Amino acid sequence: MNADFARMKQDFGASIVRMYYPMCLEPSVFENALKAGVANDMAVIFQVWTDFGNSDEWKQSQQAIYDVLESPEYGPIAPYVVHSADFGSEPIFDGMDGGGEQFIADLALFREKLNSYGIRAGISEIWDHPGIMSGEGNTGLAEIGAGVKANSDYCHAHIMPYYDTSVSINETWPYILEQIEWLDQNVGLPTMITETQWAWARNKGHAVNRSDLSVTQYAQYWDKFNDMCATFKEFDVGWFLHTWRGEGTFDIMYENGTYVIPPRHFTRC
Repeated sequence: MNADFARMKQDFGASIVRMYYPMCLEPSVFENALKAGVANDMAVIFQVWTDFGNSDEWKQSQQAIYDVLESPEYGPIAPYVVHSADFGSEPIFDGMDGGGEQFIADLALFREKLNSYGIRAGISEIWDHPGIMSGEGNTGLAEIGAGVKANSDYCHAHIMPYYDTSVSINETWPYILEQIEWLDQNVGLPTMITETQWAWARNKGHAVNRSDLSVTQYAQYWDKFNDMCATFKEFDVGWFLHTWRGEGTFDIMYENGTYVIPPRHFTRC
């Protein structure tokens, strides 16, 4: 982790690392992320593992985070390094903890616990989910979406034009901007786009019917994020490059450790 954090910061100017599906259920995975954050002067977003809603392993993952915060070694420094903690990535979409009223109740408890340590909490989720997160026709918030908002300190949003095959690479920015505006109007919490992606070739694990997948178009996608700095500043929205490695052709890094696009420091707004 320490080596990866160092490369992210040196080569791309990263300041925050978002943990993504930490399948390890031991406190050590969060301890190591915390240590890497300290060593590289970077913040970390902890995340509860959802197991895609297939089990109750989220409880072990949650406890691992609690163990770190309660540790005499790591607890005192955690509030200065842990930017926030997500009660799952797409937990509603995956049906973690039932994905309904019980989930909202447990989110509230998670938030209360994290807040007691001076750390903000929420979830990382698709808000463009009519009838569940958003209202029918994307008008306002649905009941679950309203429950998530009421029990969150922020909005960590997944805005993913890659999966909407009616949207070409050249049409991705209007799609993204529309969702940013919707979040601003309907959620109104401090917002970061924690998942957005493009693929530089067919992605076996996330295959869609697209012909506009190449290294050139991958670079175009991320260049546009950099170019729209003023808009992100206007809406006070941050964003993450997803992913560093581990998700096939979404990754910014090839399997041999070289980069898909040249290193550059993205504009800080």
